[in-house]
Amino acid sequence: MARLAFISLYDRNAYGLRVMSANLRKHGHECHLIFLKRYDTNPTYQLELEVGEYPWMGIAKSGRVFKYASNSQISDVELGLLRDALDRIQPQVIGMTVNTPLRVQAVRVTKFLKQHTKTPIIWGGYDPTTNPEDCLRLCDYACIGEGDQTILEIATRLDEGRDFGDVGNLHYFRKGFPVRNPKYPTEQNLDRYPWRDDDPSCKYFIEDDAIVENYDRVNDRPRGVYQAMSARGCPYKCSYCC
Repeated sequence: MARLAFISLYDRNAYGLRVMSANLRKHGHECHLIFLKRYDTNPTYQLELEVGEYPWMGIAKSGRVFKYASNSQISDVELGLLRDALDRIQPQVIGMTVNTPLRVQAVRVTKFLKQHTKTPIIWGGYDPTTNPEDCLRLCDYACIGEGDQTILEIATRLDEGRDFGDVGNLHYFRKGFPVRNPKYPTEQNLDRYPWRDDDPSCKYFIEDDAIVENYDRVNDRPRGVYQAMSARGCPYKCSYCC
């Protein structure tokens, strides 16, 4: 079986990654999810943004500025805990979801990992889908559009000891030239995928310079609060995400 690791920045719900993890596990592969920090949905401070970083801000129906969330900075200790966790897991591929507000932090994490591992790093999500060539200056592969079939095919190839360079939805550079593989058709039958992976096993949460293993997101939320999604992916088109 193939062994993969996903890193989720500031998002412990991580709906997309959890669905992909469940599908990988359904097909006999090993998938680890590392949640690096949480975002603050009720920020009471003025966030000091790094150069090139975008705030989670938009305009509410009333016309007033609406701040959705703020990101606290990732410490060097937390990066070290991430590195140590990956050293123990020894994944064959590392995946990350990247959108515009998190791009600066994703760049920092990716550059740090590149100093300590030769494991291929795949970026997926809004940012690589709309701007793959720019993302490929940092990551090894950019996944365009939905990643469910792509990551499963990658895991299958790894399990069989085969190259995955021709897998659909992947963009990358080979010998200095861009490779743009065709996109898979968008899946119409969502019942093909299992329920998202909420099992605490192979889950890690890093925050406050500490790591929690076998992290249980279900029990780590305010009492009486339950998050649900009425559609596959976010139904909104907020400019600050992309």
